Amino acid sequence: MNLTGFINDEYQGYTSHSKSMTSLSSRDRAISVKTLICFLQTLIGQKTWIELKNDFILVGTVKQVDACMNIELSEVLVKKPVNLVNSDYNQSNLDYMFVKGTRIRYVSVPDEIDVIENINQGIENIRSHHSQRVNSTRRVPKAVNKDNSVPNSN
Repeated sequence: MNLTGFINDEYQGYTSHSKSMTSLSSRDRAISVKTLICFLQTLIGQKTWIELKNDFILVGTVKQVDACMNIELSEVLVKKPVNLVNSDYNQSNLDYMFVKGTRIRYVSVPDEIDVIENINQGIENIRSHHSQRVNSTRRVPKAVNKDNSVPNSN
C-alpha cells in the first residue's frame, strides 16, 4: 500500500474537504477568542509543520483553521515514521490535506512569527468581524411624524 492510501485508511477519509471553513459562526468566534486557536488562525498563509499523534509529520502551508483546530494544508510533505529510533521517514507529497484537530499533537510556529502580536491580531480580527456583522444587521428605525404616526411610503 502506498503512503497516500495508508494516510486515507489511517484517517478514515479526513484528507478530503468536508465543509467550508471560510466564515466562523458566533460560537466558533467565541471559542477562538477564549483559546489559542485565534493564534493558529493567524498562521494562515504561513508554511509550518504539524506533528500528529501517530508520529506523522506534515509540512505545508496553512490554508484554514476552524474553532475545533481542524487545519487545511496545501502543498503538503507527509513524513511517515519507519523507525523512530533512527528518525527514518518515508516521504510523500500531497496537494491538499485536511487534518482533524483531535489528531494533532504539536504545531510548529515559524521563527519569524511574533506570538504575542499574532494573538492580539487574531483576537482583534475576530472582534472587528463581529462588530461589522452586528452593525450591518441592525435594523434602521422607521421614520415617524411629530404625532408618532408612520408616514405613508406611497
